[in-house]
Amino acid sequence: MPILSRPRVAVIVLLAVSGCGNPEPVVTPLPKAEQDLCSIAQAYREAFERTNKAPESFDELRPYLASFGNPDDMRVSPNDGQPYVVKWGADPTKGGGGPVRGMWSIVAYEQSGKNGQRAVADIRGLAATVTDEEFARLRFITAGKKSGTR
Repeated sequence: MPILSRPRVAVIVLLAVSGCGNPEPVVTPLPKAEQDLCSIAQAYREAFERTNKAPESFDELRPYLASFGNPDDMRVSPNDGQPYVVKWGADPTKGGGGPVRGMWSIVAYEQSGKNGQRAVADIRGLAATVTDEEFARLRFITAGKKSGTR
């Protein structure tokens, strides 16, 4: 069995300690519209779970949004300058997986977005930016006993 020389051992130890040159993970923050919609969807679900009733307006959602920041800063899309669309009065426990990017039923979204894309958030609070083609194929939560598409 060959004996390793000290320089070879030192190189092996340095490589092991350094992680073989792997860089630190890169964390990319969500775009502002996705952050807002994620917060809106999570607050919507929390409001439903605490009151057993879906919120009917932004004012009803406001106390639940406060834990994510200033609710008024989450009301309008930075991309299209319009208020977000929220499916008020819909049961967020209904629905399941959809045909686009694994998104479940959509609870909130940008009215028009920008450059053929818009941000959306599903009932789980997951947000994504989708193309107009993908948006047309999404499922939306609905009020009452209806479920499925918008």
